Amino acid sequence: MRRVAAGFAALGIGRGDTIGLFLPNCPHYVFASYGAMLSGATVSHFSPPYTTGQRASAVAAIRTAHLRTHDPAQRSSTPPPVP
Repeated sequence: MRRVAAGFAALGIGRGDTIGLFLPNCPHYVFASYGAMLSGATVSHFSPPYTTGQRASAVAAIRTAHLRTHDPAQRSSTPPPVP
């Protein structure tokens, strides 16, 4: 989780920023959520059933600095590396 937090920091995301998580219940969710909190950012959770319009409205309303999504084609149980 510290690596994910460091990845967010490398992207310039930290205290005062909001990270939107558009993830199903999966290991990626845990890593992204706690990594975001460790980075000092605020976490906003988006429900996967949201429509495109609902997601766009929510992202605009909370001024999301970063939106983390899930690639269903990825079969790994570990989160992908964060640059």
